[in-house]
Amino acid sequence: MKKEQNESTAGKTNSNHSQSIPKKIKSSKTLNILRALEYIREHNAVTPADLSQHTEIPIASTYRIIQSMVDSGLVTCIEKQEGNLGRRAGLYSVDPNYKHMLGIYMGKRHLTVFIVNMLGELLQISRESYPADCTLENLMEMLDNGIATVAKACYGGKRKLAKLRFAGVVAEAAVDANAGEILEFDGLDCAKGFKIRAYLEKKYKIPTYIMKYVHLAARIYSKDMAASGVRDYIYISTGFGVGASAVLNGALYEGAQSNAGELGTLLGSIRSYLPADLYRDTEKYLQQPENAELYGWLKAQGTDLFSSSNAMMKTVDLAVERGDAYIRSLLDKTAVSIAKLCGILAGFFDPQAIIIGGDVSKTTPHVWEAIEKEIKKDPSIKCTVMTTYLGKSRFEMTAMRLVDYAYEDIYTELIEKQ
Repeated sequence: MKKEQNESTAGKTNSNHSQSIPKKIKSSKTLNILRALEYIREHNAVTPADLSQHTEIPIASTYRIIQSMVDSGLVTCIEKQEGNLGRRAGLYSVDPNYKHMLGIYMGKRHLTVFIVNMLGELLQISRESYPADCTLENLMEMLDNGIATVAKACYGGKRKLAKLRFAGVVAEAAVDANAGEILEFDGLDCAKGFKIRAYLEKKYKIPTYIMKYVHLAARIYSKDMAASGVRDYIYISTGFGVGASAVLNGALYEGAQSNAGELGTLLGSIRSYLPADLYRDTEKYLQQPENAELYGWLKAQGTDLFSSSNAMMKTVDLAVERGDAYIRSLLDKTAVSIAKLCGILAGFFDPQAIIIGGDVSKTTPHVWEAIEKEIKKDPSIKCTVMTTYLGKSRFEMTAMRLVDYAYEDIYTELIEKQ
């Protein structure tokens, strides 16, 4: 496995974004700039005095750094406040529109395209369902239409995309992030082999990152876990497949080709029954005529049933709540597999904690109860194992990671200027 980004915490900012700071810093002057930018980003609205105090940068240097950021357009003075001796001190913040990023989320049923600003706010969003028997030509047309829709809403047309710094793509699929290619896409066969990075970069001249959902989620937890003293943890993402990311000493690691499945495929050696199998068999079961009553009851609960992997897990949870023995038996087999994966990962990494997320969360209590029950049977799992609920959509998580990438670019530019 490889480390995704060099980790170096600048100053005493206690920032959840400090993982983004490059390790190669040419001078203390550059280090001060990075400290200042991290603090401004984390706290959003600061005075020079606050910045100097919390980063231990001399006040004179603080004023120079802020002015250089104002001159570049990255930072703006949002208001003047009364300071010491009657002086009016500026309150400075990152300009949310300094740069925008294009996000693309390829789900199992829908394609979502959006534009995000420097604060991670979704400015425009377009969502479209894949047509029946979707072809690669259909998919490319959907990409083009989505980009045109959000660009027109934001800028008046796709020809005005110069403000976009780069694009980021997340797919609920197996991808080669280095090559920018979709390798396998369960339910969307036309996407197999699609070199999406090359397509976007050639047509729109926008640098493009291919990102894995499991890495997004693992990084989201970094601040909360660090605050509780946990620096080593594993995040397991459950969905149509299973992926896992390791965060060791606060640093996110990823596998070959930036993939997440290398850890998840350890299940293959234990003849596992994965969430994908659970979803497939649940869907087949519910579509049988003799189960029409259960199907109707589930629909009445407001669930989308088969619209996404998340909806499928909630469908399973509701069916177990209703007392359906067959779906309960499927869930129990899945729980055994996930518990075995936890045992393997706990033995390999010796983490302080394992987080089971993705489609499993506090919103699926019966699913989590089944998994937790199996985990407690394994005495070798000595770390804390938990699930949680992010309260963020996958689009919002993608947006947050895009902002991370934007700042990593900015850090690099700052270093190169020194």
